[in-house]
Amino acid sequence: MPENSLSGFMKWQKNLTCKNVKFIGYVQKSEMDAFYKTCDLLLATSIKIENGKDYCIGGKTYDYFMHQKPILGLVCEGAQKKILRDSGLALLCDPDKPDDLVQTITHIDEKVKKLKIDLEFLKNFEASNQVSQLLNRIMALKISNHS
Repeated sequence: MPENSLSGFMKWQKNLTCKNVKFIGYVQKSEMDAFYKTCDLLLATSIKIENGKDYCIGGKTYDYFMHQKPILGLVCEGAQKKILRDSGLALLCDPDKPDDLVQTITHIDEKVKKLKIDLEFLKNFEASNQVSQLLNRIMALKISNHS
């Protein structure tokens, strides 16, 4: 593997002195549910769009919602930030303001205790509800096209 790949990162991180962070490397998709259960906090990021808003929502966000674990969101304005805010699961930080991140991490225990999870909102992201919502939209399009 090239040095800018995961193996390069794993070699680099061995020189860090992070007592509360464990770098584990690549995890197979089939092992992710078990992995999420071991986590105290999950990390979500977004794409920075110069002079615009992020319009993407990472697929892992849906997995995070399923596990209802606190999320540290290093996210720009846009779709990812909105959905994380609406979930009630996230501690949000502007990735361009490292001091905010330091403050959030320094007081993370108190901040996590203050989170107010919106379980009704999270139900929208359950697979069965998403299929139902998609079917309803398709049926509405079909009906409007035949009118």
